[in-house]
Amino acid sequence: EIASCLVGSEMCIRDRDDTQDVQGIVEQINEAMNDEICVKEFTVLKEEAKTSMAVLAACDYVVALKKGKDNFLQDKECCKKAVENLAKKDKIEIVKKTKRSEKLVDIRNNIYCIKTDPKEFEAFTKVSYGKSQLDTEEYDPLFYCELTAGSIVNIKPELVLEALCHEEGQEFNVLDYQIHRIETVSYTHLT
Repeated sequence: EIASCLVGSEMCIRDRDDTQDVQGIVEQINEAMNDEICVKEFTVLKEEAKTSMAVLAACDYVVALKKGKDNFLQDKECCKKAVENLAKKDKIEIVKKTKRSEKLVDIRNNIYCIKTDPKEFEAFTKVSYGKSQLDTEEYDPLFYCELTAGSIVNIKPELVLEALCHEEGQEFNVLDYQIHRIETVSYTHLT
């Protein structure tokens, strides 16, 4: 059998011996991990099951500004208005780069939620992120978002940031930001 587990917000796959119980595997993996990484779930997939990436539906992110960066989003009211304006748009077109080409894509339908308030974001996702938050001594959280993820469509938070900056007439510099994935969401969790 193949076993799939979430390590922090990452998915990993390993072969499983039928004699091992799932909770024992979780404990074994957690003992080997550093203190900042913890396995939350472990699901044994049946042989005929879809791959882990095929059941991935979305990822939740916190986007933060690195300390010492001069950026228009460091003003909380400005950031809130920019996020609200982006969320209200019917269409958000951005140039998406692939290995072989570039194309204009509308990413609006792939942004399930974008909020500056972590409590509002948790209310949408119905998840309490607790220790998943960034160290606020090093990073200043700007907004939280849930985006389409998976093997067919995968929207990176950098595209959302780029669109936000573009809409506000500001320069986008990826080095100003720290992006932290705080959760992965499978199709089974959406039903």
